[in-house]
Parts: sequence; C-alpha cells; structure tokens
Amino acid sequence: MNLNRGKRCFHSVFVKKGLNENMKIYEIQSKNVCAQKITFALEDGIIHDVKFHGGCSGNAKGMANLLEGADAREAIRRLENVTCQNRGTSCPAELAKGLKEAIE
Repeated sequence: MNLNRGKRCFHSVFVKKGLNENMKIYEIQSKNVCAQKITFALEDGIIHDVKFHGGCSGNAKGMANLLEGADAREAIRRLENVTCQNRGTSCPAELAKGLKEAIE
C-alpha cells in the first residue's frame, strides 16, 4: 500500500485520510516500550481504530476497546503519566504523546 505521508511531528506521523475528510490516521514509532508502533484514527477529536503493534496482546486489545469513541483530550489526561517497569513511559503514555501532537 502506498501511503501519502504528510505532516511529520516529533512523535507521530500523519499517514493518510480516513473514510471521510474529517478522519485522519496516524502512526507512532514508539520508543522504550514493547509496542514498536501504535496506529490510531482521529475524527473531530474522537479516537477510533487504535492498534498496538507488538507488546502485550491482551492489554493492547483491551486498551483499544476502551478508547474506541473516546475524546482524545480526556484520553491524554488519563494516559500521559502511566509508566511501565521504570521506563519513564509506557504504551499508553506513548499513545497519549501521539494524540497530543495530533490534536495540536
């Protein structure tokens, strides 16, 4: 699949438009966590289709299900300070960083 890559942020990359013009799909190259990559879609500040590539499968699927349809700002507030194994970050915190950049 040939993706037309757009605006590159520090943490997340706008990958392509979604099913409609208000939906944008993002990809995060994670650092210091088990998930190597996290993808998500945003439509008018609402989160859709979160996928963690790598890491704890059950936790990743559970988090994705909980975040479907959630407000991005609320998700950032809840996830940004989660840490894992003294890494200073976590898969949820990495997602929060990407969400924050995507909505700015």
